[in-house]
Amino acid sequence: MTISLMHSPTLQPKAAASLALWHDMVSRQDLGQLPSILRDDAVFRSPMAFKPYVSATVVNLILTTVMEVFKAFEYHRTLVSEDGLNVVLEFSATV
Repeated sequence: MTISLMHSPTLQPKAAASLALWHDMVSRQDLGQLPSILRDDAVFRSPMAFKPYVSATVVNLILTTVMEVFKAFEYHRTLVSEDGLNVVLEFSATV
């Protein structure tokens, strides 16, 4: 996956809809619909882990746990892949 910082690629419609749902769930602090937007082969890459976490089940567990632990959640940047199918969300939070 190539992420562009030079210009802002446009998200594909399904990716944009998933991102909108994600932001809605985060604002409500309710990730109940998360499984509906995770592919079976979803991957979560953490700067704190040596290797990525793979599978919708694992990613769902990580993100729902993080939702309970992180406070003062704030987004800083949204980076979109060249093909418009992938997004990286840069954020900060307190634990």
